[in-house]
Amino acid sequence: RAEPFSKRRAALEKALEDARSPVHVTPATSDPTVARDWFSRFEGAGLDGVVAKPVGLAYREGERVMLKVKHERTADCVVGGFRFAKESTTSVGSLLLGLYDDDGLLDYIGFCSAFSAAEKPALLDRLKPHIGDPGFTGAAPDSAPSRWSRGDDRDRSYVKLRPRLVLEVQFDQVTSGRMRHGTRPLRWRTDKAPRSCSVDQLKVSGAIAALLS
Repeated sequence: RAEPFSKRRAALEKALEDARSPVHVTPATSDPTVARDWFSRFEGAGLDGVVAKPVGLAYREGERVMLKVKHERTADCVVGGFRFAKESTTSVGSLLLGLYDDDGLLDYIGFCSAFSAAEKPALLDRLKPHIGDPGFTGAAPDSAPSRWSRGDDRDRSYVKLRPRLVLEVQFDQVTSGRMRHGTRPLRWRTDKAPRSCSVDQLKVSGAIAALLS
C-alpha cells in the first residue's frame, strides 16, 4: 500500500488480465481527451462522473484524496406529498417528488429535504392549499422504515398533495428509477405544467454495458 498508485494500478491490471465477466477492471486512462469523452458519453448511464487520482500517491486509508468530477444533473419534479419533520406538525421534513410515467401515472422517484431550519416552517404555507388526494397514483413512497434506520420507528406515512407544484432539483444518481440520495432544491417552477414532468428526464441508456464490454 506504500507504493504509488501507478504501480498498484499496473499490478492490478496484470493480476486480472485474464478476468472475465462479471469481474471487470475499472476503466482508467491518463489521457484527458479520453476522460472528457467518458465524462460526456456515459452521463446517461447513471454514472456520477469521473474520479481523478494522483499517480504518485500512496494508498491513504480513511482519507478522501481523490477528486470526484460530477455532472450537475437537474430535473423538474412534481411535489406529490410531504412528510413532517420528526415529532413536528408545523415543520416540513421532506418533500416527496414524482414524475409521470408513460401511462400518465405519477411515480415517486425521490425526496428533497435540503432546506434550512428557517425555510422548513415556511414551506408548509406553500403546501397547505394543495393538501388532498390524489398524491402518487403510480409507484408510491415506502411506508415501512428503512432497512438502514437501525431501529428508527418514525411514522413513514405522508401527506398527499394535489399535483400542482413543480420543483427543479439537482441530483447525483438514479438507480432503478429512483434518485438514491436526497436532492438539492434549485427553484420553484411556477412556469412549468406538472403533467409535462415525465420520467424521460431520468431515463438511463445502455452505456454501462458498452463501458464494461
